[in-house]
Amino acid sequence: MTLLCAAAACTPVTPGETVTDSDASEGTSGASDGSDGSDASAGPTGGGSEASSSTDGSDATTQEPTTQGATTGDVEPGCGNGILEDGEACDEGEANADDAACTSACELASCGDGLLHLGVEICDHGPDNGGYDACREDCLGFGPHCGDGVVQPEHEDCDAVRGEGDGLDGSCLSSCRWAESCLALIADQDDLSSGMYAIRPPGVGASVDVYCDMQTNGGGYTFAKYDLGAHVGAAEAEAACASLGLRLLTPRSKAHLSASAVVAANPAIPPTVGSTLSGNEYLSILAIYPVVAGESCVDQPLNAEACPAWAAGDGMGFWATQFPVVGQPATSNCEGCSMAYAWSPGGELVYYEAFSNGGVGATSRRFVCMAGDKLP
Repeated sequence: MTLLCAAAACTPVTPGETVTDSDASEGTSGASDGSDGSDASAGPTGGGSEASSSTDGSDATTQEPTTQGATTGDVEPGCGNGILEDGEACDEGEANADDAACTSACELASCGDGLLHLGVEICDHGPDNGGYDACREDCLGFGPHCGDGVVQPEHEDCDAVRGEGDGLDGSCLSSCRWAESCLALIADQDDLSSGMYAIRPPGVGASVDVYCDMQTNGGGYTFAKYDLGAHVGAAEAEAACASLGLRLLTPRSKAHLSASAVVAANPAIPPTVGSTLSGNEYLSILAIYPVVAGESCVDQPLNAEACPAWAAGDGMGFWATQFPVVGQPATSNCEGCSMAYAWSPGGELVYYEAFSNGGVGATSRRFVCMAGDKLP
């Protein structure tokens, strides 16, 4: 509906209705007090509309009132608007956070929800709380785990820190498993120096003192001098090494062979078994055997590439020399038999010879054992 406004008053007009000047004049009746002929004007009071007319009432201007829209800044419903709504346990608006009292899902923080409530909880591993290597059930500390100094038999071999008065032998790794070789030790801590260490090879059940070369070929070679005191062939030497969880030495590379010679000749490196400190006799027999007894690669250098008729005792690679020895390795060999190896005072291999010796091969009172897991 539109308002037709004359000088004194506004008359409602139905849309579509024709308005005449007399209608406008009639709209002014009763609007004056008639006492002095003066006009009394009244304007609209709502909707922000304006009305005007000429002084003689001959014409009038009309205007539609405006409608105010929805109030700006209306809050959308949902978690995070700061208003507690159905289905929400809390809503702190922008303060919602997964490390706060009210989470980003508008849930109250609680122990067991898997979210760390800062300043309240030490940890929270959700449904794993109370288990091994997890948070306690009250979220106020960690439960049983590697490094707490208590052995958990279902999960750990040991639990101690190497070199910190652990009361053990230094063979416990940071994973709470026994170090089975020098390679395992240096893989666990790569800044270790060469020297004597305790390891716990599988199947032994006790620690074994060995020398660890932590430099050659990246480090991790395991050596154990074995002074048996009686001459034995390779088969018996292998059995003696196996009692330590090790095996008879097979040099893997030129560098490994040189390191082996240093260990054998160094009196500062004590034997794991026996009392003789040093000597090239420790390298008199090696775990390099003919693949087929009676066959050989005569006049070829003794290494896996040049002489495939011989092999390492564990089936892996071997390296003794790059220079051939005339007539060697001979065909007069035997299954599981070692050749006899001769060394210069400086630790250089100068000669080797294959022979049967009644199916025993070369013998020695002393030999070196190794872990065998470190390849060149």
